[in-house]
Amino acid sequence: MLDISGESAFGALAGLFKRQGNYKGAAKYYEHCLSISPRSSYAANNLGLLYYRWGERIGLKPEEALEKAREYFQQSKANALYAVKLSSADYWRFFDLITAGTVLNEPFDDIEGHITQVFNRKPLKTDVDKLLGGLEELEKAPNPPKYIDRVITEVKQRAGMS
Repeated sequence: MLDISGESAFGALAGLFKRQGNYKGAAKYYEHCLSISPRSSYAANNLGLLYYRWGERIGLKPEEALEKAREYFQQSKANALYAVKLSSADYWRFFDLITAGTVLNEPFDDIEGHITQVFNRKPLKTDVDKLLGGLEELEKAPNPPKYIDRVITEVKQRAGMS
């Protein structure tokens, strides 16, 4: 069962679990989403964020959580790049590239290029708020990514929020 954006409808349930602080439940349903739509950057990105930010609460040792997060962010990046090649009109995939690139310590110029792609597509403010929410969760992680402050500042400036 897919939602109107082509993602597994179980993503909504996973998001609900995440908002309630049930990170194990969220991971279970995002994993299910990925099994249904293996090319989904959305599900892989959310799994990466869960393991990066809350891996210990899911029951993993810090180094295991970090490794698992990096694997999911690599998958998210690959899936998002594939989707962008098919149709470059979707700013959501660029959100995933920004998040994955930040965690994977890609050059800031590459991340900034993705930010430019997002704002060329004129995202809704509520959608930019979702991107910022994910980036702010990365900022709170036990080992925040190298460029996280710079990425957040750039997104806020482009959105006219600073």
